[in-house]
Amino acid sequence: MKEKTTSLRQQKKALEIERSLVELRMQTESRYADLNRIRSLTVGTAFGGVTEISVRANNGQTHWGLFQPVEVIELIHQLAANIGCHINLQPRNDFGSWRDWKVTDEEKLFYGPFPPYQKQKNGALKNATALPKPELQPGLKLERNENEPVATKKTVNRRSAKRAATTT
Repeated sequence: MKEKTTSLRQQKKALEIERSLVELRMQTESRYADLNRIRSLTVGTAFGGVTEISVRANNGQTHWGLFQPVEVIELIHQLAANIGCHINLQPRNDFGSWRDWKVTDEEKLFYGPFPPYQKQKNGALKNATALPKPELQPGLKLERNENEPVATKKTVNRRSAKRAATTT
């Protein structure tokens, strides 16, 4: 009987040691993660059309990467998709780079400084990228009767002045 109790105590002590080691490892990993969190991000040029992105961590370490133009555009699209946006990219008119951007006249018209327009049946121009008015967008219900009251019940002050003064 005594051997069983000693072996149970040893097992319990071994479990406590293992648990404390796991907790210590978790605390160490958490501290390590806090030290290695990015503190700042810098984007610059590495010349020849290459973009350099460097990050500085809380612990002072610096990490950097060199990206080709195609990779930068993919990164821009990934960042935009992450926040639910779609970005139309076009080269600037005064774009000076090693890369030759071949932009057609149609693309220039579409990506010009003003939004693209579609010609309607009556000859008028309509912004092709504009959203419809909110009341015409699907899923939005903006119907409300002007005569219908917004609040249906009057607010009630449950605490009287006398009661509040006596409790303090």
